[in-house]
Amino acid sequence: MQLIQQQAHFWELYQAHDNYYLGFAIDTGDAMHCWYLQLTQQQVLAYQEQGVAEIEQLAKQFSQQVYQANFTQLKAQQVDTATQDKMQAAFKQWHQTTSSS
Repeated sequence: MQLIQQQAHFWELYQAHDNYYLGFAIDTGDAMHCWYLQLTQQQVLAYQEQGVAEIEQLAKQFSQQVYQANFTQLKAQQVDTATQDKMQAAFKQWHQTTSSS
């Protein structure tokens, strides 16, 4: 698992082999919501064609779903705890690498 793109304090994009994962956080005012999702094949293809703009659009779309309390798609793409732990470990490793530079 490797952190490959990020927008600080909003989202991180990870890759493990052919799988892509999106972690994002949204503050709704009453709570901080953190989600860890596996991208669908269609979302991966869109990212490969359109680049980071596609991830920014996805993060905005998912954030809007949180504000609307529409968690159906988010829950369908939510990763298991083991994958979430790998994403967090990759972030920590990235942070240590960039902090020591």
